Amino acid sequence: MGAPYRHGRYWYYARTEAGKQYAILCRKEGSLEAEEILLLDENVLAEGHEFFSLGAVSVSPDGLRLAYATDTDGSETYDLSVKDLASGAALIDRVHDVVSLAWCSDNRTLYYTTRDAAKRPYRLYRHRLGQATGSDELLYEETDERYTLSVSRTRCGTYVLLVSSSVTSDEVRALRADDPTAAPRLLLARREGMEYSVAHHDGSFYILTNLDAPNFRLVRTPVDDCSSEAW
Repeated sequence: MGAPYRHGRYWYYARTEAGKQYAILCRKEGSLEAEEILLLDENVLAEGHEFFSLGAVSVSPDGLRLAYATDTDGSETYDLSVKDLASGAALIDRVHDVVSLAWCSDNRTLYYTTRDAAKRPYRLYRHRLGQATGSDELLYEETDERYTLSVSRTRCGTYVLLVSSSVTSDEVRALRADDPTAAPRLLLARREGMEYSVAHHDGSFYILTNLDAPNFRLVRTPVDDCSSEAW
């Protein structure tokens, strides 16, 4: 069993069983002494396939749904599914070739990134549960082939962050997680050689950057102004 970690009211962990090839994802509510709740058994998902790999996994903020991506043919193409954790039933939502994903606070909206023909993550879409994926809204496209795109939610849950990264530079956009109609807002424009990452806490953004600091430095900035003059 892996080391459990707490998120919200649950403790999450993965474990394996003798004779089984893949992991079993579980959680316990309230404490580690509580009854085990099965989230996802990779062994069941792998049945009938010569190859299986689990990609991105994310539980909705209310803890009632699980979004996960799987590759069952070794192509490194992961398809998104959503599971109702109360009933155990799979929802109708399916998205092809998903790399990263993040939930909106309404528990019904998912952000996800997809790849181009060169297998580079480059587009961010917004999907609402129950709607056809063909109508998903394209929010951003990374046109510079040197950069890859990823989406994640801040640990505090206030923002969804969209990160464009190259070998030597980064650029971050933010969306309010409580607004399912929000558009990505640029925090700090890319500069050649400038790397940075962003976290949010108590009304401020915290930026870890190598700008004028080869070994990196941590700065705090207002959420409405991330320019270096406001650090």
